Amino acid sequence: MKKQLLTLAALTLLASNVFAAPNVGQKPAGGLNKTASGCDNTAAVIDMDINNVRARLMTGGDMWWDRPSGAAAYEVPKNSNKNALFAGSIWIGGVDKASNELKVAGQTYRQSGNDYWTGPLDEDNGYSVSFQTCAEWDKFWKINASDVNKFRGLTTGITDPTQIRAIISANLGSIPQIIKEWPAKGNTEILGASGSIITPAPKREMAPYVDVDNEPGYNWRNGDYPAILGDQYIWWVFNDKGNAKTETQSDAIGLEIHTGAFAFSTNDCLNEATFYNFKIYNFSTSQLDSTYMATWCDADLGYAFDDFVGCDTARGLGILYNGDSYDEGATGYGFDIPMVGVDYFQGPKFFDVATQKDTELKMTVFTYFNNDNTPTGNPQTKDDFYGYITGTWRDNQPFTTACNARAAGPSTKFIFTGDPCKGGWNEASCNNTPADRRFVHSSGPFSLIPGAEPNNITIGAVWVPNVGGGKSACFSKIQVCDDKAQDLFDNAFKLPFGPQAPKVTVQPLDRKLIFDLDNELSSNNFAEGYGTNLTQAKYREVSKEP
Repeated sequence: MKKQLLTLAALTLLASNVFAAPNVGQKPAGGLNKTASGCDNTAAVIDMDINNVRARLMTGGDMWWDRPSGAAAYEVPKNSNKNALFAGSIWIGGVDKASNELKVAGQTYRQSGNDYWTGPLDEDNGYSVSFQTCAEWDKFWKINASDVNKFRGLTTGITDPTQIRAIISANLGSIPQIIKEWPAKGNTEILGASGSIITPAPKREMAPYVDVDNEPGYNWRNGDYPAILGDQYIWWVFNDKGNAKTETQSDAIGLEIHTGAFAFSTNDCLNEATFYNFKIYNFSTSQLDSTYMATWCDADLGYAFDDFVGCDTARGLGILYNGDSYDEGATGYGFDIPMVGVDYFQGPKFFDVATQKDTELKMTVFTYFNNDNTPTGNPQTKDDFYGYITGTWRDNQPFTTACNARAAGPSTKFIFTGDPCKGGWNEASCNNTPADRRFVHSSGPFSLIPGAEPNNITIGAVWVPNVGGGKSACFSKIQVCDDKAQDLFDNAFKLPFGPQAPKVTVQPLDRKLIFDLDNELSSNNFAEGYGTNLTQAKYREVSKEP
């Protein structure tokens, strides 16, 4: 990997030509033996690209960067060669109730190894995972809303199962391949990474789908179809049992994580937004107590080394903004400085003894660290990872309300909560030195119960242009966009919209024109069906937990 061994001096010298830097001085993997599963490191990559963002995803629990080049890969605006995010991942940690051992799963840049591998765990063999399973599930399943619309349009208004099967059978050549190989429960036609059919078919819920035939398992021949969110949806699954966890140096927890990434093509700021849902299963035999679930983000904004970080606690929004009025370098944003935020929309649930109900946790911790090896720098051990997601620095000192969040002062779980242009506690008013910041949203504590319903983390990344930097930067613009994203989440990610425009064909004749208006099969107004069961709104009528 490029850059991983660069010194701070070299990074400064090359700063104008780089997007960002992985962990400075990171030690190589070592100390843990390979497990019986022996899964290889994940390799699959894909871009989510339906709107004005091109976001790189990877199957190994990390995203938004390109491993071979070591460069950022969250490009916004699309085709601008400018990136707002550099890396992100999900971190989970807690104390094993049976052994009283701290267990953590997390990923950064894979410099010191991996904590995640692809594939579901095998319930028939003690929720283990095989090398073959990891290899075949090292894949993404990417689908656009137009694919679903096209498939559903074949049987519009038809409810008779025999007719549905006959129509689908007669149109096999026009059915998108992704419909056929959707990795849902019971589908016997799922294609793995090798191009072969995955066997055995999943016995429990995997990728979400709509059950049309009311029969067990996914059967597209009977009209079942993927239940997706957004105009583009990408699904994959990973675990923390595929091999020795050399990133955190922790024993496996027994996690299986189903991930859905999605985005919308719109005419407002949501056209520069992306969303991610993580459904987290504990398939171990022991309860994990004092558990926190977190998302880690290296949110470099163009030029990586002049950034400040802050948060909006009411919104659960982590914000990265430029520390000065100009974003340097060929890949910097120049004077038209944007702002990027990552919102923690949905946290895990815990059973509230007082109310005797499940209660959803919001963001309970927001911390940051620097790209160095000091006590305020990159995590090296499972204790470091757990410290950041619970609110302490690497040396166990609490975060404080001082300008460096470390000097004497009241302790806090949320850092830099002030808006730079309005005052309060923020990096700009503190005259901090801008740097390569990383931040952590976290939610806890709670107990992760073996075999229980999955817990969810749902996050979204929002971006707005031209907000300025340093003390002139204002959070108001990104807060407005984040409120739109929040409203979308609250409405189960269903957009209000009208019918799509028809395809227009013009035939010129003598002294007249003949217009042919065609609402094609992929349109939400096919057969003039807008407002009926053919609408896109109906297609998207799936829950927050599909």
